[in-house]
Amino acid sequence: MSNVEENVQWLEDLASIKKLKADYCFFADIWKGPDDRGERFGALFTQDAQWTGAGRTCTGPANIAAELKTFPEALGIETALHFAVNPRIDIHGDTASGTWHFLLSLILKGRRETHWMCGMYLEEYRRTPDGWKFARVTAETAIAPDFGQS
Repeated sequence: MSNVEENVQWLEDLASIKKLKADYCFFADIWKGPDDRGERFGALFTQDAQWTGAGRTCTGPANIAAELKTFPEALGIETALHFAVNPRIDIHGDTASGTWHFLLSLILKGRRETHWMCGMYLEEYRRTPDGWKFARVTAETAIAPDFGQS
């Protein structure tokens, strides 16, 4: 493969991973979006993927999708919109790793004000026959609202 072909492949891989992350944020958002977002969120992960966040770890797309569906009720979230910024992505053939800062704008049930949550996503990706997917996602929260107060 020539340098030009390698550079083009790297750019295509980078764009695909960034699109994967955009889909992650869109399907994880809690708003008046599509009803099948949980399943579509789960489909972003490899069969052996692990997702860790909010003190929980889930393995596999179905379990990850099921966990996502519990968040609105368990945490009292009415609306949540994700922003993932400052990507640092390292691609190594058919695997890659990355970090993203995240910011979530939250409206909690029974409250009128906006709350903010932020932290870091630590991620591993794998190329599959269906394109790039998450092999591991760890969400480390630095700042979060008190979900227990009303």
